[in-house]
Amino acid sequence: MSRNNLTKFSAKTEPFVQHFLARIPPETASKFTNTQLTEFKRVLSSKITKYHAVDIRISIPFLKQQFYVVLLIGRKKRLNSRATKSIFTPVNNVGIIIIFLLLTVTLISLFEIVKKLPHKDYFNKIQALQQYLEK
Repeated sequence: MSRNNLTKFSAKTEPFVQHFLARIPPETASKFTNTQLTEFKRVLSSKITKYHAVDIRISIPFLKQQFYVVLLIGRKKRLNSRATKSIFTPVNNVGIIIIFLLLTVTLISLFEIVKKLPHKDYFNKIQALQQYLEK
């Protein structure tokens, strides 16, 4: 479709454009021409519509709030300079240390609990059961 054919219809009837125009003052919205709105939609729609091979969105209710988990898998389209930024910022370092400490305390606690359990010889019981079943 040529650019001239795009501007022959009223762009103001399209849902994307209507949503945009509803968010700005009416006196400003009335100044846009059909061509401007069509180009605006063309430029922004390429940025907004993203396709991912896997797009899973799950909402999880917890107490009185809703949380959501999003898993997106697709081709990498970011610039390399953004991808090479370090994740080890001061805030992330504190979070990593806290998670590491929580995991360490949890593992030590589990080992202590297992150590205090009464030791029973389960291996001998399994062998006795096997011998009983073989008779």
